[in-house]
Amino acid sequence: MFNDVQNSLLPTSFALAIAVPAALGLATTELPRADLSVMSGTYQRAYEDRFVDGFPLTEISREAYTALNLALFNQTDPEVVIGADDWLFTTEEFRAPSASVDFAAEIRATADELAQHGIRLVPIIIPDKARIYADKLPRARDAELSVRYDAALDVLATEGFEGLDPATWLTAARAEGATFMRTDTHWSPFGAEQVANRISDALGARGSLNFETQTLAAQDFDGDLMPFVDTGRFAPWVGIPQEHVDLSQTTKRDDDGLGLFGDEEIGIVLVGTSFSARAEFNFDGALKAATGFDVVNLAVEGQGPFAPMSEALADGVLTEIAPQFVIWEIPERYIQPWRLK
Repeated sequence: MFNDVQNSLLPTSFALAIAVPAALGLATTELPRADLSVMSGTYQRAYEDRFVDGFPLTEISREAYTALNLALFNQTDPEVVIGADDWLFTTEEFRAPSASVDFAAEIRATADELAQHGIRLVPIIIPDKARIYADKLPRARDAELSVRYDAALDVLATEGFEGLDPATWLTAARAEGATFMRTDTHWSPFGAEQVANRISDALGARGSLNFETQTLAAQDFDGDLMPFVDTGRFAPWVGIPQEHVDLSQTTKRDDDGLGLFGDEEIGIVLVGTSFSARAEFNFDGALKAATGFDVVNLAVEGQGPFAPMSEALADGVLTEIAPQFVIWEIPERYIQPWRLK
């Protein structure tokens, strides 16, 4: 009985939270100058700007609107897809990227340039979260996107890179733990560690350094998709539960005192995106522990996978460090499907 009453009152409460401030805002908004043109739309835009600037309780109304959409339709911002069990997905994984990069040409040119300096390129395609957790999706993705990952692996095989299949690794590891964060676009620290371990197996070489990884206390984790489903003060009744993450830190056990550059044990340079750059996931640390090599992390957030590699090649930092391997982390969602045909 209580739940029935609560379910009937909740939408009404949300509607009032929006309607009452809106009515008050309309009544108190000063009209624009009379000389602005109604036909051209300048009058309307001026009124809208004044209404938004003076809208009372804007934040609570926004939160109420988000909560109402979430409660009644299981929908919020158009940039987020809400799946089963409160799993969130970015809509970037449901559409082709806007940038038109020739994937095969980029791989080929980068590998050739590095090979001239005796450096081996190791490209790693990070599969879409929507691929690894397709069972959580509310709807299937387009066929073009469904085959994109395998098509990218075919391109790598054609260019001479074989046997590295993070999608298979991350899917299999789900039996032991979550390999992606529930409310974030990225993998989990556990998923990053699984990929690092498999990369180590595939390199065919191991450094002599010893690293240890210490797991720190679990902390609240604000997934990068949570701002799109922010129900604010309505969260106790309607909202996506916050996640927690076990942070870890990797340190060298035996420090031989050699410098950063010129140290032959710096066998790996890591180039990529926020999958590698963000400390919460400790991908570079997992690589150190798995391979026995020191790792120089040149990954950059917010630029995609191709710009950081172009910059690293252009400024000569890769040849200055002269590692044995350059691991290039490339999220699948940055690859144009039609460029793989």
